[in-house]
Amino acid sequence: SWPWNRDRYAQLIEKLQGSGASAIVFDIDFSATRPGDALFADAIKESQIPVYLVRFQSEYEGLPGVIAEIAPSEILSEHAKMITTLFPLENDGGVRLMQPGTMFSDGWVPHLSVALSAKDFPESAKAIDFAFDLSALPTISFTEALNAESFGDGLKGKVVFIGATANELGDEFTTPHLGRISGIVLN
Repeated sequence: SWPWNRDRYAQLIEKLQGSGASAIVFDIDFSATRPGDALFADAIKESQIPVYLVRFQSEYEGLPGVIAEIAPSEILSEHAKMITTLFPLENDGGVRLMQPGTMFSDGWVPHLSVALSAKDFPESAKAIDFAFDLSALPTISFTEALNAESFGDGLKGKVVFIGATANELGDEFTTPHLGRISGIVLN
């Protein structure tokens, strides 16, 4: 049952690394400690490919202007690369732009797309290109990936994104051409 023991994430890192993936991105809130954190942290530390974990900010409910900064637990953050996946909302509640990163109390954190691009930080927000076919985006459930015998060459050189798609978790965005999509798909 949810939330999972974190040793499952450790197993997935090992499996994906062996598949030839070039990087692993977890768009999941790992701020609370859970059973298996030490194994997960060791898998991040021992990984031969980059493992990205997300930091985010959220306004406290009922306290306008008071922002909470949420980061993975210290044991998980130590060897992971920190990124943000925040998108500015337009007046109509939709997402059209991607910021190059977000300022946190301890410094600048790049947006996932900037961290993966290996280019210099853009100086301002960039329009998101929504001209892609979501049906062409390969997806597999976490459990299927964990239980897979092999991925063949399907992941060789690819960045693997791991995140929630359940509506109940509230990680959804309205886009101009694709309608409502989960944060992991938007990334």
